[in-house]
Amino acid sequence: MGISTTYSLKHRSRIAAVVKKGQRYRSFPIHLMALEHSPEEYEDLKIGFSVPARIHRSAVMRNRLKRRMREAIRPLIPSLLEKKRATGLSLMFVHVGPEESDQALIHLKIKILLERFTEHTPIPSSHEH
Repeated sequence: MGISTTYSLKHRSRIAAVVKKGQRYRSFPIHLMALEHSPEEYEDLKIGFSVPARIHRSAVMRNRLKRRMREAIRPLIPSLLEKKRATGLSLMFVHVGPEESDQALIHLKIKILLERFTEHTPIPSSHEH
């Protein structure tokens, strides 16, 4: 079972904002672009996945890699929600490696990227006004 559509990053404007203004983290073969939004702008968590067609020509391969990335992030969503509950957060994972990555490698790399992101981003206090 994959992640809920509640967390799907779909709006072009929000994707464009993440790509343009987001912080970038790299752990080959996956890149993470992350953008925190003000509470007035967005209050939810949205996650997107991409595999460029110029790197993987086969749609079957692109879909398989996106499915693996979605499965790797699924168990990590509750901790993300707990740490980032006061602000909106958009995450975009991009698989840039030319080779097919197995599930274990993808899971490891996504976990590393999220740890880097959370340690470099101040976590808002729940009692701030």
